[in-house]
Amino acid sequence: LETAEIAVQASLTGHLVLSTLHTNTAIGAITRLRDMGVEPYLLATSLIGVAAQRLVRLLSPALQAPR
Repeated sequence: LETAEIAVQASLTGHLVLSTLHTNTAIGAITRLRDMGVEPYLLATSLIGVAAQRLVRLLSPALQAPR
């Protein structure tokens, strides 16, 4: 995908690139970038970190510990 290639090129030239991908895990983001056609050696040199968010359900008030 052209957008992924542009982001990698910007990263390689010293620009800070922030992006989002819809995957279930942080590892899934790397796999998704590979599926988009980004070469592994480009990912290795341009990718600094990947974060994943997992939402947690709230307990019902009856199950919560008293404060």
